Amino acid sequence: RGVHGVPEDMAGILSLAFPVSASFFFFLSGYVLSFVYLHKAQTVDRSNFFAARFARLYPLYFVVLVLDTPELLVPEVQRYGMKIGLTKTAGIFAANLMMLQVWKGSRLLRINLPSWSLCVEAFFYVCFPLLGVLLWRLRGARLWMTALALYTGGQALVWGMRPHLNLEMVLTLPPLHLSTFALGILLARWQTLQQQQYDKAQVRLWHVSTVLGLSVGGLFGSVLLVPVL
Repeated sequence: RGVHGVPEDMAGILSLAFPVSASFFFFLSGYVLSFVYLHKAQTVDRSNFFAARFARLYPLYFVVLVLDTPELLVPEVQRYGMKIGLTKTAGIFAANLMMLQVWKGSRLLRINLPSWSLCVEAFFYVCFPLLGVLLWRLRGARLWMTALALYTGGQALVWGMRPHLNLEMVLTLPPLHLSTFALGILLARWQTLQQQQYDKAQVRLWHVSTVLGLSVGGLFGSVLLVPVL
């Protein structure tokens, strides 16, 4: 049996499911943001965009950060003493406050561990006003060639970085997930072009099936590419 009575096989499946689920979330994020901000205007009002993203993401993130900090502070004080423990905790807290902890996860990702995915999302938000607009201009063969290049390039980047990064960094470093987010944008763009071509405002059943099919395929592909421990 595995940890806490969970069978080892099941524990292995669950360990893979979490990063794969995050990849699906990143893909869906690019897809949804594109429809909200680019579907009609094809440009992004940066002030409104960042204000909306901040209001949606940061307040609850901050509350959880404050509530979880004592779980780090207490053992740090017990280990290093009051002065050093407070100093170390304050530095880690500051990095988490600015959502930078994922860039040095082994040292800074010690408060609210699942927050790594929100840090990746924040990185996507910074990229979206430029990246989204550029990708939204694509159509036809250029769109599909770009999608293929993003997928193969993204996978190649992960495999190329594996010898130089530990597993935690491979799974959480924001640039390694950017291609997944961008593919969500391209899928939304392709669907919009299909709607314009057939002059239909509503999403047809086969469009939805395509989105789900590509998403599931990407998830299984991600599972196969997760480094073996």
